[in-house]
Amino acid sequence: MSSSSPVVSVLIATFRRRPLLQRALDSVHKQDFRDYELVVCDDCSPDDTPILMREMAALDPRIRYIRLPKNVGGTFGDREILRRFVHEWARGTYFIYLCDDDFWIPDDLLSRAVAVMEDNPSVVQVMGAQVQIYPNGVREVPKIESFWHYEDVPGVRDALGMTGIFPDGLIERDRFLDLQCEDPVTRNVLTGASLFRKSAFLAAGVLARKKGSRWQAGYELTTGIATQGDSYYVDRPSVAAGVDINSASFRGTQWSHLQDCMTSVSIAFDVPKRKADDEDRRKLAYFETRMKHAILMNYALNKVSFQLGWFGSKVLPEIRKVFAPEIPAKDFLRLAAEHRLPLSEDNRTLIAISSESTRAIKLFAEKQEHERGKYDWHRSICAWPADHTRGHSQ
Repeated sequence: MSSSSPVVSVLIATFRRRPLLQRALDSVHKQDFRDYELVVCDDCSPDDTPILMREMAALDPRIRYIRLPKNVGGTFGDREILRRFVHEWARGTYFIYLCDDDFWIPDDLLSRAVAVMEDNPSVVQVMGAQVQIYPNGVREVPKIESFWHYEDVPGVRDALGMTGIFPDGLIERDRFLDLQCEDPVTRNVLTGASLFRKSAFLAAGVLARKKGSRWQAGYELTTGIATQGDSYYVDRPSVAAGVDINSASFRGTQWSHLQDCMTSVSIAFDVPKRKADDEDRRKLAYFETRMKHAILMNYALNKVSFQLGWFGSKVLPEIRKVFAPEIPAKDFLRLAAEHRLPLSEDNRTLIAISSESTRAIKLFAEKQEHERGKYDWHRSICAWPADHTRGHSQ
């Protein structure tokens, strides 16, 4: 490998996915941008991954194969591998992380992201739209009544593209954080198509600590670095990810995932708040509290939605398994108190009804639909309390 540092460092963490790994590697190899290093971290795969990677590294000096002596993903998830990559292995000005079961769709993903970074020094992350591949196939495009929607993805089988998650193009810092606060769960986008500016990543203290969230590290990554500058979103199919009910993203209970989300958001704002001046610290504290509030209410709405039969579809009927067992209302309230989250009367009503019988929940939903509108009641009942405006930090 050349002694000069590459412009981009690419990480693929892998474990026992030899066929899928090859697909991810091929999507990197086809890129029209060539000034990169590719670090493949093997988390003790028991298959023939070492044979494949040693052969490929011998043919391409840009490939660095690292096999860990002990499996860490089973305990810490991919976060520990990414932490070591950022702080020890990556030599590039920018870096990107691709899961072994995902792959890039366009062959200009790196070149267009690097061009945005070079042309816009204020930009700290360039993100691309996610495509979901479903194991049962996709017969029709589901209709979504929201700010985003699904689209068919030509050339990718059994796939749905998520369009409109963020506005296309440059998004200034506060606007990006505000959008995340509006719907942090939907906008917790897959980072497989996100090119990060390494210096901003380190300045934000992202992944600086060894302990962190296990399943929901996306908030730490995208929100943490977003505190350091502007973001840029390319609203075109960029990275494809298989929707697998048995993957790490779906492991654990709703309660453990909710707690994990709170941990991830706390880490995202920790260092930036400590480094900020008084005015910006108040602003960041406001964004942090709003994000946590929105996540909490989203999980409460999930409980209600589960009882109403909103979960489960032709493309992924197994999704219903994710929402059991449910979170008791008292645990929502306890977590809100722990993180000092303001709750409106509507918020408390939703939390309370979430632990009632299915019949009571259905009657409640019918009443809400009549009074507030079929597609609007759940947004309004989850809303941030109107009397807590910016500057009301905890």
